[in-house]
Amino acid sequence: MDCLKFWPLPECGINGDCVEDNNGTRFCQCNSGFSQTLELNYFVEEEDLQSSICIYHEDAVNGLYVCLIVVIVLSSFLIVVNIERTSQMFRTLPFIIFSVFLFGVSIYRLVNPQALFGKDFAFTFCLTLTAPLSQIQGYIFTTKYLYYMARKIELNEHKTFFSSRRERKKVIFVYYYFKFLFDAMLMDFFA
Repeated sequence: MDCLKFWPLPECGINGDCVEDNNGTRFCQCNSGFSQTLELNYFVEEEDLQSSICIYHEDAVNGLYVCLIVVIVLSSFLIVVNIERTSQMFRTLPFIIFSVFLFGVSIYRLVNPQALFGKDFAFTFCLTLTAPLSQIQGYIFTTKYLYYMARKIELNEHKTFFSSRRERKKVIFVYYYFKFLFDAMLMDFFA
């Protein structure tokens, strides 16, 4: 099989060279530190992986997962420390579950580098669950903030930093517009 090429990049990508062995078979020889992977690589079968582009750097991927773990731990700590009532805990529950899944996925990937997205069921399943949880938490935070802004304008009709009635209407319109938009997205997502 010939070396894989994606236009406008050369064969094997910018991190490898297409070489030919003694039998006349062409394969990609990757630069040091880079390799081929089956993760998110749906256009090459496993037996033809040696002719795929060189895009995977194990140290960079591990570094990203370590950074992700640090961010998850810090953000979760800051949110959990500021919880004062049980209602706040229930509002942040999707974020806490999201953090637990993402932390688990990151640790699992660091411990088992062969856990590839699309190949390892547990890794793929847990990583896929984080997407709707982050969407739900974004929806909760956005609606709470927009509700707060709309209430602030209604309660402080005369004492507000919005100088005109037109500006107050704009903020209220934006609140209801985004609320409708997020509600429609969630209904489409769960339909």
